[in-house]
Amino acid sequence: LYVFPFKPEYIKQIIEEKHVGRTSFSNLFEPIAGGSLILSEGDEWREKRMMLAPFFYKPLVTGKRVEELAEMAIEEWNSSYLERKIVDGRQMITFYCISVLSEVIFGYAISKEKMKEIYTNWNTALECFTKTMGENADDSDIERMGDACQRIEDIFYKLIREWNNGGIGYNNNGILSHMLKNSVNEEIIVKNIKGLFMAGFETISGALSWLFADLAENPEWQKKIENQVLQEDFKVDTDEGTIKQCYDETVRLHPPLVFIDRAMKTEIQVGEYYLPKDSEVLICPYVVHRDERYWQKALAFRPERVEIKKYIEDKSYKYFPYGGGMMKCMGEKMSVLERNALLKAVLSKYQFEIAEGCSIEEDNALVLRPKLLMLQLKKDDDNE
Repeated sequence: LYVFPFKPEYIKQIIEEKHVGRTSFSNLFEPIAGGSLILSEGDEWREKRMMLAPFFYKPLVTGKRVEELAEMAIEEWNSSYLERKIVDGRQMITFYCISVLSEVIFGYAISKEKMKEIYTNWNTALECFTKTMGENADDSDIERMGDACQRIEDIFYKLIREWNNGGIGYNNNGILSHMLKNSVNEEIIVKNIKGLFMAGFETISGALSWLFADLAENPEWQKKIENQVLQEDFKVDTDEGTIKQCYDETVRLHPPLVFIDRAMKTEIQVGEYYLPKDSEVLICPYVVHRDERYWQKALAFRPERVEIKKYIEDKSYKYFPYGGGMMKCMGEKMSVLERNALLKAVLSKYQFEIAEGCSIEEDNALVLRPKLLMLQLKKDDDNE
């Protein structure tokens, strides 16, 4: 049985408890993330976290390079705009996030062909994974999921061997270089890279996709962000202003992880309740972030709201899109760079709206993301 706490004071106590591990809920993700940091616990988790954290808390990839990757991500959009074709916003955002993450891991952006292979197989794996959690799953779904995950691992094995042989893109600055220098086993490297890709590109690409959806539906806020990114003194590594307001509100409404799990490794008293050792807890920021006891007009997109800043400052866990405690997401600083660079690249050239006939629906396939994000591009002078 799982415990589902919804009171922020209970959540704070549980999520900041140091003696915790992964629950049996995490075991469901073993086929697609097994062997990586995100499913580890205890000394194994601490060792992997210590190895990887410096690459995310102080990103080695520069703001200038992330801006270049953002420009590359939308380089095909101009022809779509001229031909009045709609664009696949979610795919563009995902490829962009993969390219940034591959810079962190390998020291260079992998080819678009490999991005497409990873993206296609990853979506297949997630589709099958979702089916395996339902009542209509069969052996073919499990087999397809395994095959897709294996194809992703094969891509990583190939990239590692190319890198190790001094192939194209050879660079000493990434996570891979650090692992190889410390004689980490190749199989362990692949497992961790696969987990990093899941946690590193899927969470931020999902959040950015929701941000673009919210801005498409709220053009007045899109215009305010455009004004911010076009200022001469705008820097992509700063987390402030209208961009921060809108992004914080987006991840309130659409936190990347619907559930955060913790297994108690010691007995704990939570309010009037007693949780014995090995209790399994599932925490749901999606519900807390929409609780009308804490949020005025909880379901509305209102970046001007003051509650978020207040709840961040008082650490009350009425707002916790990145989790918390010692297992808090490492990628928050990287997400600021990625978010700002992409918004600058897009809004310096275009405005966008949801394409006619395209509705925005939630897809909770491991990470909360829009099922589709088809956009129509515009420019200021289109109405002249």
